[in-house]
Amino acid sequence: MKIFNTILILFISVNSFSAEKLFEKADSLFQLNKTDSAILLYQEIIDNNMESAELYYNIGVCYFQKKKFKKSKFYFQKSLVLNPKSEITKARISQCNLKLGGGSTPKIFYMIWKNKLL
Repeated sequence: MKIFNTILILFISVNSFSAEKLFEKADSLFQLNKTDSAILLYQEIIDNNMESAELYYNIGVCYFQKKKFKKSKFYFQKSLVLNPKSEITKARISQCNLKLGGGSTPKIFYMIWKNKLL
């Protein structure tokens, strides 16, 4: 039993180490503006049952740069579930809403009245 636990801990350590390396490589690809390759690596991390708010946020940024705003919003929302206090993620979701046409800023009530009178 002790050997099994040791092997299990070793496997988890190696797995998280490789996920960290993949994350660093994906970040490097993103910096080189290779968003498609970065997305594939980020997705590989998710496929290995690793997730974090930062991971989902980064995928959202990649899709935002590719102007795929629905996918971008989806990943920003997943990031927000894991880190609900992230103001930058909330701002990114608002940006996606604006790009998708569903989140224009509301007008102030007296501006609406003014426009109706004129």
